[in-house]
Amino acid sequence: GATVFVSAYSLVAISIDRYLAIIYPLRPRMTRLQARVIIWLVWVLALITTAPLAVFSKLFEPNSNYYKVYHLKVCMEDWGDATEEQAAYSAALMFLQYVLPVTVLVFTYTRIGLVVWGKKALGETPARHDRIARGKRK
Repeated sequence: GATVFVSAYSLVAISIDRYLAIIYPLRPRMTRLQARVIIWLVWVLALITTAPLAVFSKLFEPNSNYYKVYHLKVCMEDWGDATEEQAAYSAALMFLQYVLPVTVLVFTYTRIGLVVWGKKALGETPARHDRIARGKRK
């Protein structure tokens, strides 16, 4: 549970760092302390987000003969009568694990692509183009 969120949140943190480095190249880079704080925050947010899974998970023995013969159990969520809470938590997980990271990644990398591919090569300024055009007319 938590490791999936750590992966998603880490990708978001990396994309934001790259975005800031490319969009604002003259700003100072992230310090080691800032990087450590971000890593710590990624893990704390992931653990907080998945904490309800630890509370509402229980071991069950399914009715299948395979599980009975080998005395195997399955870990599953058991929310009891709290079906509305389970639905809300599932929706929040979908948003935090998929929608938010994908939105941030699409935004940051689209902007990075526009900046990188939209830049003119060194020496290709409009003034240079004007000088070349005037020189050809003479």
